Amino acid sequence: MGSLHKLNGFFRNLFFSSGRLPKYLRALVVSYGSLGVVFLFTAITVPLGIRTMGLEAWGIWVFCQQASSVICLFESFTQSAFVRLLIQVKDDRASEDYKRMVVMGNLSFCFQGFLLVALHAGFAALLPLLFPNFTSMSGYITVWILGMSGFVNQIGKVNGQLLYAHQHQDRASFAATAGLFLSLLILIVSLPRYPYPQTMAWSFLACSILSQVLYWLFARSTGCLPTFPGFPRIHLHDFQPLWIWGRRFFLYSLLDNLASNLPILLAGRFLSLEMLGVWGVLQRIANMMSQTVSKVSQLAVPALMEMHARGEETQFKQRSRQVLWVQNSLAGFGLGIIATGGDVLLKIWLGKPIPLGAWVFPLFTLALLADFDQRTRFGLETLRLQIRRPTFASFTKVFLLLLSIPPLIHFYGLTGVSMALAVVYAVILLPLSISKTLFPNSYSLSWHATAGGFAMFVIGSALGLLSKFFWA
Repeated sequence: MGSLHKLNGFFRNLFFSSGRLPKYLRALVVSYGSLGVVFLFTAITVPLGIRTMGLEAWGIWVFCQQASSVICLFESFTQSAFVRLLIQVKDDRASEDYKRMVVMGNLSFCFQGFLLVALHAGFAALLPLLFPNFTSMSGYITVWILGMSGFVNQIGKVNGQLLYAHQHQDRASFAATAGLFLSLLILIVSLPRYPYPQTMAWSFLACSILSQVLYWLFARSTGCLPTFPGFPRIHLHDFQPLWIWGRRFFLYSLLDNLASNLPILLAGRFLSLEMLGVWGVLQRIANMMSQTVSKVSQLAVPALMEMHARGEETQFKQRSRQVLWVQNSLAGFGLGIIATGGDVLLKIWLGKPIPLGAWVFPLFTLALLADFDQRTRFGLETLRLQIRRPTFASFTKVFLLLLSIPPLIHFYGLTGVSMALAVVYAVILLPLSISKTLFPNSYSLSWHATAGGFAMFVIGSALGLLSKFFWA
């Protein structure tokens, strides 16, 4: 009985005390619970969308969603800088500096919201000219609705960032999950009656509205909102630190996210809408895996930022190594299973067999594994404010993708896209990162974590082959 009481006390201290590790573990558990909802959402909406709308309309939706993500890239300019500066003053919520930072964040995010609407409107007008396959009004309307969703996310973003900076990611995950449930309900009811891409977009707008309301409620209930009486004095020069910090992160974030969305944009330019829809399903699989493994590093960011800001370099180095090991192991095992068994999932979602090249899934998943490893290394460098070399590496990534994807996609279709990603990520950039050619002054994040990830990839691939043999 006494040992049971001690065990209970151990877990209570581990998960419910106020230290960094308990906050991180709580956020990790809640985030993976939310991730289960994301998987449920994807598992239902992908086949539902394809079977009600058809593969071509599904391709339009996937393209518009990814294009909207590219348009929203500039928001990283303020978001990264805001969180980094907020962490420096978050310990005194009754101070004028804290309230000034929150007010400046609100003003900046609201301005970005109006800018997002304008950029979406401009892209919608140019859509038929840039992408000849998009001649119907569905793409135009869908982009407009996604612009409205982006506006809602921006005007309420400061509340989510407050929860993030104060390490209340568990509540932020709950808010996002509630919005996703609402979106799923709308799609199940509406999509069979209104099988159009804009129906998907309307559900995303509803998700944004509910999530932002919950962010505000949670920020208020946890005391993240400022308690300083009155309105702080704000001058134009007060925005200067936000501009200086944002300028450091902006180009890197822009190039990094552009590289992630570039394959679908080029596929929309050179492939048919049906093949674009197939690639959209592959992209959904990649997103599911990315969301699974990236939680390990994403949820550690506030604590790592705090360690660096307070000069706790030894702890920062130790946690960085742990993050890379855990993430690579998870990514390697999951992507290995998809490499050999992903065609079964593709057939289930599409409702029919699609003749893909035998190397599409192996090359695609190998490229993702290399990209996850490299992206984590880049992210850890940016947390230490080492922006120049990650920015150059991201520029190199975009340049190589633009150079390799168009000719390969012309001759080999989807196999060509996977081939280009594997060459750029796994053959060129990853060895440069591990050998410190790109990061000569970085922490000694050795190649062992990378080798462990590839070893798990082999194990996962073998398991995927065995499962296919079993089901056959």
